[in-house]
Amino acid sequence: MLSWASFIWPGDLWNWFKSPGVPFKDNAVQSGFFALCAFGMANGAVRLWSEGKKRGAVLAIALAILFFTDIFLIFISKTGVLICLALLILFLSRLDRRRYFVVAPLLVVIGLALWSSAPAQLRIKEFWTDIHTTDSAKESVSTAARLDFWKKGVALVWAAPVLGHGTGSIKSLYAALETSAPSPYGEATPDPHNQFIGISLQLGLVGGLLLLAMWWVHFQMFRGHQLLNLFGQAIVLQNVIGSAFNSHIATVSQGMLYCLAVGFLGSAIRSRQDCTQVEASARPPLAGGGVAFDLPA
Repeated sequence: MLSWASFIWPGDLWNWFKSPGVPFKDNAVQSGFFALCAFGMANGAVRLWSEGKKRGAVLAIALAILFFTDIFLIFISKTGVLICLALLILFLSRLDRRRYFVVAPLLVVIGLALWSSAPAQLRIKEFWTDIHTTDSAKESVSTAARLDFWKKGVALVWAAPVLGHGTGSIKSLYAALETSAPSPYGEATPDPHNQFIGISLQLGLVGGLLLLAMWWVHFQMFRGHQLLNLFGQAIVLQNVIGSAFNSHIATVSQGMLYCLAVGFLGSAIRSRQDCTQVEASARPPLAGGGVAFDLPA
């Protein structure tokens, strides 16, 4: 509500915002969370519609569109846009022929949002201009700084590929390179803005592979088409994509969200599976040693 209010009624009232249209945290956090909200509302709308609750479905899809549009209209985040598009693909993959009636309106929404928003157009321009910049103004070199962090990070990982350089060593490693290869960011970073590189720098490729294995196990745990499974898949996908551009597990907001969501959704799915197994084992066998089956009505 605050994000939309600042866009509709601009003024000095919103000077306390972290960024234009971003009252709390930063645009990457807000966009990532809004993408999850849009995904949840859209799936909820599909379920409500199938149950005949059309008013609730219309309300849910309206909220999903508001969250979705905010990502492209208010203050674009590269990470948030990629997460949003990935979750959109995940949502569409669960639909049948109805997906073709959803894609066109969403493309229109994205196009209108980008065309009508001056802040969005400015951010897009920055994406293309800051890659080769040498200006150390931190707010305008996010792309160039990330490329520099990743290039140096990969070289540092290969310097100690198995067990890494030790925990807490990231800033000192980057600081040692500032004299010969200064960063566009203007100073040594304690965060390479990539979770795999961040783990591998400290714990080697052994740690990096364990990180990938964790994501794989979590995604496999959420396999299925039930609503809880879809939410779990969205959480893992959001964290994997976000961790390609930021150290999401190591930050408070995204890390806490991932831990709590995986724990809650995983336990709920496991509990549902246990209940199903108990019910199946409690069915009495048919006379003569047969097995009871549920027949369709």
